[in-house]
Amino acid sequence: MLLSDHSKYGDDQFARFATLGGVDVVVTHGGLDERAVVEPHEAAIEVVLAQGTH
Repeated sequence: MLLSDHSKYGDDQFARFATLGGVDVVVTHGGLDERAVVEPHEAAIEVVLAQGTH
Protein backbone atom coordinates (compact mmCIF):
# COMPACT_ATOMS: atom_id res chain seq x y z
CA MET A 1 0.00 0.00 0.00
CA LEU A 2 1.20 3.46 -0.87
CA LEU A 3 -0.24 6.45 1.00
CA SER A 4 0.75 9.72 -0.62
CA ASP A 5 -0.26 13.30 -1.14
CA HIS A 6 -1.28 13.89 -4.78
CA SER A 7 1.63 16.32 -5.25
CA LYS A 8 4.10 13.43 -4.85
CA TYR A 9 2.66 11.42 -7.77
CA GLY A 10 5.10 11.38 -10.67
CA ASP A 11 7.76 13.25 -8.67
CA ASP A 12 11.02 11.37 -9.21
CA GLN A 13 13.45 11.49 -6.30
CA PHE A 14 17.01 10.34 -5.73
CA ALA A 15 15.97 7.45 -3.48
CA ARG A 16 13.14 4.99 -4.11
CA PHE A 17 11.77 2.25 -1.93
CA ALA A 18 9.59 0.52 -4.53
CA THR A 19 8.17 0.71 -8.03
CA LEU A 20 4.43 0.75 -8.72
CA GLY A 21 4.82 -2.92 -9.59
CA GLY A 22 5.37 -3.57 -5.88
CA VAL A 23 2.18 -1.73 -4.85
CA ASP A 24 -1.36 -3.11 -4.92
CA VAL A 25 -3.25 -0.11 -3.46
CA VAL A 26 -2.60 3.64 -3.75
CA VAL A 27 -4.39 5.93 -1.29
CA THR A 28 -4.39 9.67 -1.97
CA HIS A 29 -6.78 12.59 -1.98
CA GLY A 30 -8.30 14.45 -4.90
CA GLY A 31 -6.11 16.50 -7.16
CA LEU A 32 -4.76 13.78 -9.44
CA ASP A 33 -5.33 14.21 -13.13
CA GLU A 34 -7.36 11.53 -14.91
CA ARG A 35 -4.31 9.77 -16.37
CA ALA A 36 -2.77 9.43 -12.90
CA VAL A 37 -5.87 7.47 -11.83
CA VAL A 38 -6.27 5.41 -15.03
CA GLU A 39 -2.63 4.30 -15.30
CA PRO A 40 -2.53 2.36 -12.00
CA HIS A 41 -5.94 0.82 -12.73
CA GLU A 42 -4.55 -0.50 -16.02
CA ALA A 43 -1.77 -2.17 -14.00
CA ALA A 44 -4.36 -3.79 -11.64
CA ILE A 45 -3.55 -1.33 -8.83
CA GLU A 46 -6.51 -0.09 -6.81
CA VAL A 47 -6.67 3.70 -6.39
CA VAL A 48 -8.53 5.02 -3.34
CA LEU A 49 -9.34 8.73 -3.36
CA ALA A 50 -9.77 9.68 0.28
CA GLN A 51 -12.53 12.10 1.21
CA GLY A 52 -12.60 14.21 4.32
CA THR A 53 -12.40 17.61 5.86
CA HIS A 54 -9.40 19.48 7.15
